[in-house]
Amino acid sequence: MEMTVGTKWEEGYVRKLAQMGVNMVYGSLRESAIGNARASAVLPEVSKEEAVKHVELVHSLGMRFGYTLNSPCLGNMEFTAKGQNRILEELDFIYHELKADQVIITVPSLMEIVRKRFPDWEIKASIVNQISTVESVRSFIELGADVIVIDNNNNRKFKVIEAIRSFTDKKLEVLANDSCLLDCPYKNYHYNISAHSSRDDDPLDKWFVDYCVMKCMKEKCTNPELIIKSSFIRPEDVGIYEDLGIDVLKINTRHMPADWGLRAVKAYADRSYDGNLLDIICPVAMTFPEESLSKMEGWKEESWAQFIYSMNFPTPEMYLDNRKLDGFLEHYRKEGHDCDSMCGISCNYCKELADKTVTPDPDRQRYENYVNFMEEGIDNIIQCSLADENTAVQGTKWDEAIRSEYEDLLTIVPWMFRSIAQKKTTAKAEQFAAARKSAVVEAEDMVKAVYSETPNGSMKKLMAKLEKYRHTSLVE
Repeated sequence: MEMTVGTKWEEGYVRKLAQMGVNMVYGSLRESAIGNARASAVLPEVSKEEAVKHVELVHSLGMRFGYTLNSPCLGNMEFTAKGQNRILEELDFIYHELKADQVIITVPSLMEIVRKRFPDWEIKASIVNQISTVESVRSFIELGADVIVIDNNNNRKFKVIEAIRSFTDKKLEVLANDSCLLDCPYKNYHYNISAHSSRDDDPLDKWFVDYCVMKCMKEKCTNPELIIKSSFIRPEDVGIYEDLGIDVLKINTRHMPADWGLRAVKAYADRSYDGNLLDIICPVAMTFPEESLSKMEGWKEESWAQFIYSMNFPTPEMYLDNRKLDGFLEHYRKEGHDCDSMCGISCNYCKELADKTVTPDPDRQRYENYVNFMEEGIDNIIQCSLADENTAVQGTKWDEAIRSEYEDLLTIVPWMFRSIAQKKTTAKAEQFAAARKSAVVEAEDMVKAVYSETPNGSMKKLMAKLEKYRHTSLVE
């Protein structure tokens, strides 16, 4: 079985991939007219000239190169003269100058443009297309696809894989080391967030907040059953997919640090891994060292600092013993088993397996801090904290002692959210004071304001700081 792995645009990295038997590496420039399914902020910076030399190196090492143009949305630029010129310019660069062997595409019209203009170019229908049936395979082959990436939601639906294999002799690929939520409700939205923030004409300068990852990681950290239900393929089980006729194994690494990627690739190359399976599948909960991230030039210093802070926030150290999963796929291969109709109704296999194999973080404080941080970020989004709904009351003053206590209370808020929290709670406190027909913010106004705006995840810390007010009616 072939292996395809995301590049880090580093010479030493791809040389090691070649030594491990990798057949193809894939990647993209950080931003472009068409964009791709990874946000610019998590991809390394590389110039066109550097990219050309890198692909030359890849070829010299006996590997092929695939270019990801798998943005699911082109913003309708594909239907304008200017947009079509930009698309053709980008395609010409990738084909003629970069000399990519393969182009990985999501948008059907782009697929047909490539097939018409470059009839000999190998087209891969991206995993973003979520190809799940024989009929969808038929459609993408008709659009020009030479390689089909099967939706990772089907990794344990062996009858589906068998049916697709029997239908076509085109190359079939599966993604091995992803832990996306089963039937993820955020998937399409996440692809679109990433795509828009990888476009060189993005009006927000590629700024994004990864609400989808926050939701995903929080859910998996608080409910380990969801990790077992996810779509990962263990290194030891690769042979099962090879026997089913899968041609290519994709190993997801390009947005992860280099040492993480090499560890994952080695495990799949060896088809064996002893230790924590969560160290080679992504993302459950992850951190990115600052040195592995390239600064976004259009971002304000504060925005970049917030991004670095969030990407480096200490994550729970959960443990999934890979050896305890030996043979676990046999359950899904049993005659009559159907995850779509049985999960949570007549089958609780994943929950029972999680109870036996997943060890939570022994550092309870680290776990709680991380979950609270995720909840704080989600809460700021769903409460539209950036909106100017709450305005300060003109002429209202603060009791200096209360102001000092208030600033102390705000320390429970992670610093990247603190300015938003201060804006909202200050306005609320002044509104509460005005409602009492007072021109001075006092303790009850301040406490009610902070209490009303604190997410559930941070309430424990807040209540500890409000201990002195427990004998009053200010705290429930």
